[in-house]
Amino acid sequence: MIGYSDVTALLIALTSAKGWITFYGPALMSQIGEYPGPQPFTLAQMLRVLCEDCSGLALPDATERTNQFLDWGKDEAYQRARDMQPNPGREVWRSRAAQGVLFGGNLETLNFLVGTPWLAVPDDTILYIEATEAEAHPARFHRALTHFRQCGLLDRVRGVLVGHSPDAKPIAGESLRTVVCDALEGLNGPIIGELSFGHVDPMLTLPNGCRINVDANDEGAQLTLIESAVSLI
Repeated sequence: MIGYSDVTALLIALTSAKGWITFYGPALMSQIGEYPGPQPFTLAQMLRVLCEDCSGLALPDATERTNQFLDWGKDEAYQRARDMQPNPGREVWRSRAAQGVLFGGNLETLNFLVGTPWLAVPDDTILYIEATEAEAHPARFHRALTHFRQCGLLDRVRGVLVGHSPDAKPIAGESLRTVVCDALEGLNGPIIGELSFGHVDPMLTLPNGCRINVDANDEGAQLTLIESAVSLI
């Protein structure tokens, strides 16, 4: 199963309850159905993870990105491609190295699952999160991560990956980076921000349940899948 945003609930439920590999990646309408066609980076990364042995695959940044909204109810959405800007790329917010199991999705949806049978955070988790609209405001991002901490979920987390969240505008000098690092104080693991997943295009496809190696230092950050997400016959 593949998708993002609210689909996090289904993806994480299947990974938690059944141990299935699920995929945080493009949706049929908003990415695959984009005019004049899917973003090449999005399509290539999805096919690499879903259709090939992706063990040893380094997850790259897209060279461009957009969060421009074209209203599907207007002809414009079917007559021109969205405007793209250069992608500044990922940021190392805390230098460390770690290995663990990829697990995560949309932060608001993950918080809705806390206390239900449908959220079972693996031991040695590499947690990836992103948010949109009001939930991306730094104060609410901090609140959500604090909730995770107080529920004990961060005890199993060995590193955190934060997707580019366009609506996370600084408030009173507090940026997304500062509030995330504050909320995760004491976490002895890497924190990497501005990654190409979630409510941004083009996007990576991230396999829940697969092991990943994360290495973040002053020279940059490397994300490398350790095992394949699919069994090839």
